[in-house]
Amino acid sequence: MGINVHVYTVYGVKLPWNDAFYEAYEEIEEALCDEFGYGKPKPADRQIEAIMDNMMGEYIILGPILYDSGDFRYCEDMNNYQEIDEVGMFGRWLKYKKQFDELYPEHKHLLTGAGPKLINFIHYS
Repeated sequence: MGINVHVYTVYGVKLPWNDAFYEAYEEIEEALCDEFGYGKPKPADRQIEAIMDNMMGEYIILGPILYDSGDFRYCEDMNNYQEIDEVGMFGRWLKYKKQFDELYPEHKHLLTGAGPKLINFIHYS
């Protein structure tokens, strides 16, 4: 047994853990896996990008993922350098928020009034 380690940069919001949202997110994830297969590419408009930790961090981070290092556990898909163009970042947030509202209308309140920030963090799973 090992620990998966990713470094992420997200333009979005960090929220406390929310069981109801997690269940809604997992419902869509399971339906997509049933339709397309586990680990297979899925249409981008059918799910939002989200990083969740209910083990230690008790957080949900919502927003477009700008950088994912790859998994340090297996040294697979390691992406150690990436330039992020700040032009158009707020437009990406608005597009994300629109998709979130369409997929999760009962959870719109999670992003209401939330201003996005550039979040850089290490995620263990």
